[in-house]
Amino acid sequence: MKKSLTLFIVSSIISCLLCIGYSQTIYNVRAQRLNIPGIDTSPLTKYAIVPESKINAGGYITEREALEYIAALVCADTEFDKSAQWEWYSYDETRPLDRLSDKDKGLLTALFRGGNDSKWVVWVSELGETDLDAPLTWGHALKYFTRATQERFGCTDSPAELYFTEISQTYDQALKRGFIGESLPDTQYMPIRRQDFYSLAANAAQTEYCYGTYCSQYYTLIGTLERKAKENDVQHTPEYIGCTAEWKDDMSLIFHTDPKELDGYHWYTYLEALDKKGNIIDTDTYMYDFGNSGGSMSAQNILPFIAAEYPRHTARLELSYVLSFNDVYGICIDRREKRAKIDLPEIKIKKQGKAPDISKMYRFDPLILYMDSGEIKKGTLCIIHQYPKASEGRRSVPSYPCVFTAEKDANADTPLFAKTYSRHLSGEAVYTLTTAEIAGNAKDGFTIYLSPESKPFERSVKS
Repeated sequence: MKKSLTLFIVSSIISCLLCIGYSQTIYNVRAQRLNIPGIDTSPLTKYAIVPESKINAGGYITEREALEYIAALVCADTEFDKSAQWEWYSYDETRPLDRLSDKDKGLLTALFRGGNDSKWVVWVSELGETDLDAPLTWGHALKYFTRATQERFGCTDSPAELYFTEISQTYDQALKRGFIGESLPDTQYMPIRRQDFYSLAANAAQTEYCYGTYCSQYYTLIGTLERKAKENDVQHTPEYIGCTAEWKDDMSLIFHTDPKELDGYHWYTYLEALDKKGNIIDTDTYMYDFGNSGGSMSAQNILPFIAAEYPRHTARLELSYVLSFNDVYGICIDRREKRAKIDLPEIKIKKQGKAPDISKMYRFDPLILYMDSGEIKKGTLCIIHQYPKASEGRRSVPSYPCVFTAEKDANADTPLFAKTYSRHLSGEAVYTLTTAEIAGNAKDGFTIYLSPESKPFERSVKS
């Protein structure tokens, strides 16, 4: 009995091993049928998509490493900056993923926000199922590359990939694009070898796709990389030019630059706020296009730059003048940048008073806010902080402040009203309100007294 049992167990183990070996052989055969041999992978190293040291490496590739290569291929900016934070915290699906590092958040945001040509490589709804440390599978690899080369033939068309519900559709699309030799959806969970991934990436990079706007054009990812490389070769080291700035006692600003230093061209201009280390903490490209001889700004326009990063104080303001010359293909052949520093008077920010009690807001032109209780006097400076809609309670979310002046007394019976305000307001956001009072003068410095922020409120559906 024992001998029979032993023979049965041994034979079962041998059978299992043979089955595993057979299954692996079948998978390897299928992988060979999927892969397209003979693809030149040199563009991947030429444009620093894949390091030279890894291009001939063996083994498998992780999801994170693959997405980093794809982000580079589609020219996506993976820095987790203020704009990327806004995108990340705009979705409920990202809430459980706060444990990820800022580097990983920046990577994923760049790919679901869209890189080159606003392509979405990763859907936000997929993030909860994405394990960045797991081996990349054939199914995921083909999904990412078909999306990276998705086509639209007009400005109102949507890419077919938006509507795929079955993995077989991705495989059929990859076969149609020439990425694989046969559509075999049952390999979707099979890890992809590093060399197969590189071949697939190189093939996708050289595949022509249509991107339709008013006039449909055909592109390749490698062509975009070539254009970017040429533009990066253009010298655009900023040159600092003279600027005289005069601050008024109401904290408004008048500034002058010499038109001769701008060569007679009309430069695109915008204002930036920098911290003590010289890092840009806030930029406004929406409201301002200053002329070559300077301009002026009211305290209402200045406050967003000063109060946006409380308690991190703004160290200085800079005007940035940018002038670009493009050839007929849109490639930048000359980019010039000149900057003008604007010194700030001494500015202190303190919190004082009670938070406003706002219940709702509707319309943006004019701006109307309703109060549950309390009172705001005519002429009071009011700061609306905008946060992504899904981000309530997450402190790392950036604030985009908008400032206006109350045009009449406001209370529970009379709404807070403003025709003009300093910045664009998003319709998909959560808002808080702070009131501001400016004390002091240009000579001795200013103190900005800010009330605590109100409870969050949203824009009403009323129009």
